[in-house]
Amino acid sequence: MVIATDLMTVEVPKAAEDRTVSDLFSAIRQRPWEELSHIYLVDCQGRLTGQVPIESLLIAEGGTKLSALRGAPPVEVQPDDNAETVALQAVERHEADVAVVDRQQHLLGAIPIGRLLALLHEEHVDNFLRMGGIGAVHPEPIAEPSTVAALRARMPWLAIGLIGGFLAGGIAAFFELALKQEIALAFFLPLVVYMADAVGTQTETILVRALVYGHVSVVAQLLREGLVGSLIGGATGLLAGLAL
Repeated sequence: MVIATDLMTVEVPKAAEDRTVSDLFSAIRQRPWEELSHIYLVDCQGRLTGQVPIESLLIAEGGTKLSALRGAPPVEVQPDDNAETVALQAVERHEADVAVVDRQQHLLGAIPIGRLLALLHEEHVDNFLRMGGIGAVHPEPIAEPSTVAALRARMPWLAIGLIGGFLAGGIAAFFELALKQEIALAFFLPLVVYMADAVGTQTETILVRALVYGHVSVVAQLLREGLVGSLIGGATGLLAGLAL
């Protein structure tokens, strides 16, 4: 699992609130920075107290104090927070970067938005492949074609689907007599399979999204989704009965 410190840089500008804009510009010109979208405000003990957007500095008078240019509170995360959760928080807040602080609010560094976007892109591609029943080890479009790698990426999911098909066939065998007596019921089996897959996909999507944010009780979520699934099954069964 990628955590916040894996993406963090310590090369970020920070200053006391009573410094002026001209003093700050003289200081930040003396060295290169990996991240320069905000100036982080800290107290004498290095604790984070706020931030100043770089665009506010560019239009401010040289004698203006940084405290007068304070922007919205920064997104603060802990060093061991899940990086994907951090990226989602930054995107939702429309922030250019994220401050990493310890338990005592000491500023440790920041995560540039570019690294967060790269992580989200990687996770998006991984989820996209999994939704298509393909493993993340599948060769990239620009990579050298590999039949063996493609087989390894696709076959496990197909094998799981084959096992699921056998289980579904075994369940259907219990109703063999009813199917023989009313052959029209056989035509509804694909519909049953589709509805089960659709509800399962909805449940999976909701659960995975909740897990990404890290604030979910898996047991409570499964119980709730089980109840919702039962209600959906009852409603769709009633609609199908009325249609017949």
